[in-house]
Amino acid sequence: MGDAGSEPLLYRRGGSPGDAVYVTGTLGDAAAALAICSGSEADKQTLRERFEYPQPRIAAGIALRRCATAGIDISDGLIADLEHICRASGCGARVDVDRLPLSPAMLACHELDAGRAFALCGGDDYELCVAVPKQLENEIADVAQQSETILTKIGELIDGNSLVNPVVLESNGRSYSFDGVGYEHF
Repeated sequence: MGDAGSEPLLYRRGGSPGDAVYVTGTLGDAAAALAICSGSEADKQTLRERFEYPQPRIAAGIALRRCATAGIDISDGLIADLEHICRASGCGARVDVDRLPLSPAMLACHELDAGRAFALCGGDDYELCVAVPKQLENEIADVAQQSETILTKIGELIDGNSLVNPVVLESNGRSYSFDGVGYEHF
């Protein structure tokens, strides 16, 4: 247990259509570590370390409180966890799979499509996914520098009232077909 102090908290709720969606670090490495791969021993070791010793983004999370409206850690896979933000915020999200930050080690061990699947559905990365209003996006570079964390814009929140699935995937401006959803607890 802990104490949040007097600083504002970052909840899943609070995102709005038009907010940019950012993630920290690289996605899918932990899931890729569990799959059979053909990369070098060094690349395999890098992936295993990402799975066995995740680095929580505490400094980034604290710094993001000044510009993010909603956030979550990616423990169940990007799609599943971004859906939590969407449902709590009453909106949907559009994700450009071409922008997913994939590590060189993962791409050395797995094909691009497999890497995207790990990034979208693999869990245990413990990176952060946040929504940032357009007028505050100029603060992202400062947050990244202050927290020594890479932040990548992967999409935006959209009106989600008519969406069956709150997270819509695109590649090169076209719908990206993908069946995975991430870890489901129940």
